[in-house]
Amino acid sequence: MKKSFDFNYVVSGLADYTNQQSLDLISKAILADPTASYVQVMPGVKSAEDIHTIESDLKVQTGSAGFGASGSTTLGKVTLSVDKCKVNEILDSYALESKYTQLALNPGSILTEVPFEQYLSEEKAKSLSKVIAKQYWQGDISNGSGNNALVDGLIVDLGGDATRVVAATGASDWNSSNIIASVQEMIAAQDVDVADSDSRVMFVSPAYYQILVDALFAGNYFHVAPDTLVGGEFVFPGSNVRIVRTYGLQGSSSHNLAVNSNDAVALVDTRYIYWGTDLVSDYSNFEIFYSRDNDEVRFISRYKMGAAHLFGLYAVTNF
Repeated sequence: MKKSFDFNYVVSGLADYTNQQSLDLISKAILADPTASYVQVMPGVKSAEDIHTIESDLKVQTGSAGFGASGSTTLGKVTLSVDKCKVNEILDSYALESKYTQLALNPGSILTEVPFEQYLSEEKAKSLSKVIAKQYWQGDISNGSGNNALVDGLIVDLGGDATRVVAATGASDWNSSNIIASVQEMIAAQDVDVADSDSRVMFVSPAYYQILVDALFAGNYFHVAPDTLVGGEFVFPGSNVRIVRTYGLQGSSSHNLAVNSNDAVALVDTRYIYWGTDLVSDYSNFEIFYSRDNDEVRFISRYKMGAAHLFGLYAVTNF
């Protein structure tokens, strides 16, 4: 005789299974900040170095006979100083022995390697790029906190120049209703001497970039190619100004120099904006090594950073 049974496991009391043996760890996908791709990176600075400038004030005269001197040539300089930073971290492999990560540890009781080193290296590089971007923009030795208290960034450098132009500082300037007008106001305020420069860049925070993109769509700016907006930069309609999204300005509304709780925005001619360092490779190079004396795996990174600008009258800020 055949019988049919309805037979199933009762699993309501068991937690869902998690494959803890998979070591395919996913690091946070953070793109390297684009700021350094636009400004003038000045390597080889150990502590400070002068950037020399020359300006002419020409006085045109009538073409009468004789020589009558007028006008002047001014030689000047801006000192670019860098501050030293480092990251020191202990990667304790022994703390992983009792976890699922033990499967990736090297054999033996003395652990001389760190597991999933490639993933770890990628994550450290991406995280460091975020820290460095914020330091370059928001660093403030006098008023900053945490990582941003170690260097003076570009906001401090520009903010200390009384010749810069300040525009679009109203309490409600930077919102979806009038962010387009605010950008236009800053562009209109920039010195006409750089109006034909292809190096004009307006740096904005990720939050403001998204608000601006949304406003362009809402305003039916269909002549702006949509695929260019998602890449983090585009040329603002009706101008030669490139809008660039930088993580370095994220949360800059809390900076000491911020006005009316707005994120900082800077429109500059990037020919005159400098990023000082010792070796450019310092930002991507680090060491993960086993210290035999201390019986531990260590992570170390060192770099130098400084920010400077020339000709403040060509810069427009909302702070």
